[in-house]
Amino acid sequence: MQESNFSHFPPPRPSRPPTRHPAQPLLARIGDALRRHQRLIAGIQWTVVALYLFFLLAPLLLPLPHEGERILGSLRKFAQFLFWGVGWPLIMASMLLVGRAWCGLFCPDGTMTEAISQRGRNGSIPRWMRWPGWPCAMLVATTVYGQMVGVYDFHPATLLLLGLPTLGALLTGFLYGRGRRIWCMYLCPANGVFALLSKLAPLHFRVDEAKWKAYRDTPFRLVCPPLIDVRRMQRMSDCHACGRCSGYRDAIELAPRAPQSEILATHNVGTAEAVTLLFGILGVGTLAMTWHGSRWFALFQSALASLPGQGGLAVLQQYAAPWWLLVNYPQANAVFTLFDGLCLLLVLLAGGGMLALALWLPLRLATAIAAYAGLSWQRLSLALVPVAGVTLVLGLSLFTVKHLRLGGLALAWVPPLQAGLLAAGGLFSLWLAWRMLAVVAAIRWLPALALSALPVAAIGAIWLEKLF
Repeated sequence: MQESNFSHFPPPRPSRPPTRHPAQPLLARIGDALRRHQRLIAGIQWTVVALYLFFLLAPLLLPLPHEGERILGSLRKFAQFLFWGVGWPLIMASMLLVGRAWCGLFCPDGTMTEAISQRGRNGSIPRWMRWPGWPCAMLVATTVYGQMVGVYDFHPATLLLLGLPTLGALLTGFLYGRGRRIWCMYLCPANGVFALLSKLAPLHFRVDEAKWKAYRDTPFRLVCPPLIDVRRMQRMSDCHACGRCSGYRDAIELAPRAPQSEILATHNVGTAEAVTLLFGILGVGTLAMTWHGSRWFALFQSALASLPGQGGLAVLQQYAAPWWLLVNYPQANAVFTLFDGLCLLLVLLAGGGMLALALWLPLRLATAIAAYAGLSWQRLSLALVPVAGVTLVLGLSLFTVKHLRLGGLALAWVPPLQAGLLAAGGLFSLWLAWRMLAVVAAIRWLPALALSALPVAAIGAIWLEKLF
């Protein structure tokens, strides 16, 4: 008898994604709605892309705004305010509240890199791109460069700081994408910041491995843009919260969680992630948001200029650089000399390194005193994520408050609110450190906790001086 051949039959179709029963939790149904309405989300994403490109490129056709011109009176000023006074503060706040939903649902770079990757060369991801230090290196490079070219005040600088990553995202997607967001996974300048802040998000896509294993139907096709092993996903640091996996194998759903749960459950923290937090955000980032108009920066400039044998530095005070290297807008009375640029570079890199070292040393001593195998300084550094997140929101909102006040709003209630947020972030960080040290013997617990409080106090002191 002839052997049957079933190869001509089509493979079984994946089952339709399940629809939650009305009695299911609201969050789970919201997650499923994100999965079901991908066409609507795509329309929103490309609308964001169009608006992003318009506000990035259109202001270049207009002259520099006059001094004292209001936000609504100049497209350049309005675009600057939209990017730096509204967009980025809200993006940072959203990471603390809903995780990386900005990445998965709205980010124009993510949308474009994923789209072009579906028509690109589909090359293998090179080894150099997998270097774990890229999040910190890209964050520091963009932060320093943005300050050197005056990104908050001049639109050409904004075009460079935002446009170059957009071009990088398109090129990376074309070369290596394979339908995924390779740029977002490895080279996005904000990737390290987003990964850290989203650890505090009170929402996550919860994975039930028991249900995953028990599932017997044919699952619907799952595409994870950041290439996460969804079955074993236990944290939101890498998840873009796009909702495409919601309901997969009846094992994944959007659910609430305690804001501290991911940080306390994370035991293996890489050095690169801790360095991104201490050096990239709390070191360089803090100084980048506080140097302008500060007394200590002016003192540093004076001290450097008065050094003996500083004839070479005097020469640097006579020359400027192109606007794409240093602020150079004579028509706006804003020009950085080479000496100004050198001072700023030293403050941000050397000063940021010294500040990071001052924050690291108490953490290292605390873990040495604790003498607990499960507590490394890298893990203890995650206790600083809440205060780091608050300072990022505060620092970016300084631009918002400045321009709203120039528009005639008093905003007398803002400084107390900022101080309150700073205090809340600091207390949350201290509480996390207390929880991490709770396993330590009583005689070691108090000195270790006291040392852990020093970085929080240092960051708080810097920001209180800036705010008041």
